[in-house]
Amino acid sequence: MAKATKLPSGSWRVKVYMGKKDGKNVYASVTAATKKEAEYKAARLSLTKRHGEDPSFLNAAERYIDAKSKTLSPNTLRGFNVCLKRLEDLYNVRLSRISTEMVQRIINRMDLSPKTIKNTYGFFTAVIEMFDPDLKYHVTLPERLPKQSRTPTDDEVVTLVNEANEELSVAIQLAAYGSLRSGEVCALFPDCVFDDHITIKRVYVKLDKEWILKDSPKTKAGYRDIPLPGPVIARIRALKTKDGQLFHYRPQSLYDAFRRLTRRLDMYPYRFHDLRHYFATMCHAKNIPDKYIAKLGGWEDIGTLQRIYQHTMPEKMDDVIDILNSSFMEKYSTKYSTN
Repeated sequence: MAKATKLPSGSWRVKVYMGKKDGKNVYASVTAATKKEAEYKAARLSLTKRHGEDPSFLNAAERYIDAKSKTLSPNTLRGFNVCLKRLEDLYNVRLSRISTEMVQRIINRMDLSPKTIKNTYGFFTAVIEMFDPDLKYHVTLPERLPKQSRTPTDDEVVTLVNEANEELSVAIQLAAYGSLRSGEVCALFPDCVFDDHITIKRVYVKLDKEWILKDSPKTKAGYRDIPLPGPVIARIRALKTKDGQLFHYRPQSLYDAFRRLTRRLDMYPYRFHDLRHYFATMCHAKNIPDKYIAKLGGWEDIGTLQRIYQHTMPEKMDDVIDILNSSFMEKYSTKYSTN
């Protein structure tokens, strides 16, 4: 294979022999930011030439989405299609011709949040890996800014439960003390309720702006039993709707009702999902091991739980500070004695 040569621009180029046309040798030019990448892509182009498999990015992406259509949720597939639209500049580019520089320029032009850009790039790499697992791009993504999140306090959760109407009050209890997602709350039927626990069997998901009842949770971890005290079970069983479900709400209307409640109480504008943050933080504060919190909350791995859901509540931080200060004063009581 020909060696890469450095161009005046600083990039590296390799000419790949593609055969003859009209008695003349025909070459394809492969350019990349580094010598190693240029030579690797040249070897890959030569290989795809021999095997005849070098689809456009659009074709590869559509095949990837189709391959995943039976195993992923509608929300995830819809997210893939949104990511694909952001990569429109690559639609007609053959996989063998996509360089790190090309991808970096597309990333740089995206006026989106760091998280959204990361998700888009993750989709791009997933498509590439399906066709060539060995190909790696050295792209720099924008740094994610620390998320300024706030978790409801114990007193705030009690206030929310007491001040809400009966149906919303039960929903708040299920999220704050059972870690149910809004889609799981709204998908509860009488067959999910037992004497000392409820079972998550279904979930509402959004598909083309419509809320669809799905006969299985989003992930395997979503299947779980949630232990609840007798009085809460009784409140759940007392709920009735015309269609047999326990709640009239759908996820969006539940979110809206919860926000109206926080506004009426002149409370911080928490999301309904923040009650799951409260659940994880409360369990952690009570020294419940992470693996049990993850199982109850339906998180697939402890890493997700630790990264997203364990925040610090102000009153718990005050307790920690009191403990530290007391410990400090006990050890240095003589030095700081006022006598």
